[in-house]
Amino acid sequence: MRTLPAGLRGRGSSRNQKRTGTLKAARRSATWACSSSSVTVDGNSLTISALSGTINAGDIITIAGVNGVNRVNYQDLGVLKQFVVTANAASGATTLSIYPPLIPPASSTPYAGLPYTPQQYQTVTASPGGTATITPFANASATYRQNLAFAPDAITMVVAPLWIPPNDKGVIASARHNYDSLSMRSLVVYEPTTDQPIDRLDILFGSGVPRPEWGVIVADSTP
Repeated sequence: MRTLPAGLRGRGSSRNQKRTGTLKAARRSATWACSSSSVTVDGNSLTISALSGTINAGDIITIAGVNGVNRVNYQDLGVLKQFVVTANAASGATTLSIYPPLIPPASSTPYAGLPYTPQQYQTVTASPGGTATITPFANASATYRQNLAFAPDAITMVVAPLWIPPNDKGVIASARHNYDSLSMRSLVVYEPTTDQPIDRLDILFGSGVPRPEWGVIVADSTP
């Protein structure tokens, strides 16, 4: 998820939920140990020079000279791409795990009005330079509340209708009701060992975040 300063709001059918938490505070910096070999195949692991401080999972970082792109037309958005650190990194660490993956253009050859040749799933305008500085989003010794704002399609839940067993299989009564894409099943069955009817109410569902880039953390200072 991308982080925006307080006061920036978008239009549309987004949600806003306040969460308790902090964006980590200590201001830190690091430089890339090398260029092309510092990015793995999937772009989620970065090799850097030794950190001068700790970076924690959930911290937001930017990399000098690495801007974000429009994921549809690959145009430069004009702002540094924000990455979420996905694993703690102690002082002196030489690897950072990040999301989203850092996927640069296919080449620096201009193409169709772009200053580079894009590639599928591209996320940034360029690979980091050999001494590009990594900068955490949070200011030194500052605590921020983490407010969530997201478009409805960023998060999803899928519900599957459950099987209704026939009444000759020990079922006394059964029902299934669908409402607003949700399906719930009710069963009353007989338990002969205790001579009691048993009521069940079941729902089968799965959830996920198919479009995490459609959500943001809106950080504001705690009073």
